[in-house]
Amino acid sequence: MAEKSTLSLLVKIFAYLLLWPIFLLIWIWNKSNWPKSTKWLATAGMVVVFFFIILALDSNKDTDKAYEDAALNSQVSALQKQLEAEKKNNQEPAQIEATQVEEQNIQPAEETASNPETFKVIHSVDGDTIKLDNGQVLRYIGIDTPETVDPRKPIQCFGEEASDKNRELVEGKEVRLEKDVSETDKYGRILRYVYVGDTFVNDYLVRNGYAHSYSYPPDIKHQDQFKQAEEEARNNKRGLWADDACKTETTTTPTTTPPTSPNSEGTGAYACNCSKTCAQMDCAEAQYQLNSCGCSRRDADKDGIACDSNCQ
Repeated sequence: MAEKSTLSLLVKIFAYLLLWPIFLLIWIWNKSNWPKSTKWLATAGMVVVFFFIILALDSNKDTDKAYEDAALNSQVSALQKQLEAEKKNNQEPAQIEATQVEEQNIQPAEETASNPETFKVIHSVDGDTIKLDNGQVLRYIGIDTPETVDPRKPIQCFGEEASDKNRELVEGKEVRLEKDVSETDKYGRILRYVYVGDTFVNDYLVRNGYAHSYSYPPDIKHQDQFKQAEEEARNNKRGLWADDACKTETTTTPTTTPPTSPNSEGTGAYACNCSKTCAQMDCAEAQYQLNSCGCSRRDADKDGIACDSNCQ
């Protein structure tokens, strides 16, 4: 179609631009009796007329080409749609099923990613350690509260207050857990950031003076936040930073003297004796036997806490 249109255009150009102007010019200058000035005007008019004829022919050429391009594009589009329809109809049943399964799995995957770990706290061990309803012991990441349960150390300043506050915040409640890098510490306790409702427990304890900010690389996701929280607690003299938090030594030591074992030689210190059972010891001595003497039988579930049934 394009070749035919081009040939027709060439014929027209040859006829109009070569033959007719020649014939008219011969007639005007040789056959007519017009004055010479009139002949020149006629010649000029012919030039103008045939100039516009050429422009019109060129415009028609562009229009024809546009129509041809539009028709060609329409044909290509129709062919593409036809090929897509044939490809879909020829798809294997297994491929169709796999595609459907993949589409179905997108939403559940997104929902799983948005749901954090959630557990119930059955026991608050101290200010920064809790036990969950799945049996795991959890250590808060990024903070450290004063000691209350380590038999090798006296009850530290504000330790009981920190332990009581942690118990108030989480014990018996549903908590959401956030992981950093490490899964557990050397004692097998899981390491997490803990939330109760809208309360970020780790941050709350530091910000209100119940805990120190303490960095445990590589788990430092919120460490800058905890440092700022401790600075705020210091500046406002909250909790253990208060002027009267630890006035005397008696406030940092146990209120009762732990019983001595038969092998303690009356010194008031515990002696290693792995043959003793939990019923024969209090919790402090049991923890001493575990931590200082290596009596691993005192910690059957490997959670770092001795005699769980009696001391949790």
